[in-house]
Amino acid sequence: LTKQGVDRALFQIYHDRKIQHQKKWDGLWHVVFFDIPERHRIVRDSLRKKFRDIGLYQIQKSVFVSPYSCYKEIMFIVYLHSASSYVRYLTTKNLLQDEDLRKHFSI
Repeated sequence: LTKQGVDRALFQIYHDRKIQHQKKWDGLWHVVFFDIPERHRIVRDSLRKKFRDIGLYQIQKSVFVSPYSCYKEIMFIVYLHSASSYVRYLTTKNLLQDEDLRKHFSI
């Protein structure tokens, strides 16, 4: 592929990216959080929008949650935004006050 072809393919993959839902929830919460400097506001706003678009639930300005594993999707998105030094991914069984999340994801 040419450079333009690779860019076009990555663009299409980026826009088609969604989190795959599991048939049965494994009880783990997948949390994505970031702290991106003001000088990179465009990247920060773009990540927020994309995280919502792929199905993450925003619980704070820079904290998103999903009951479904989404590590590969998140790392792909973060890589394309050149933001890997600002983003963290955490998997946990314990998330206090998760009733609203359970309701949102119907689990």
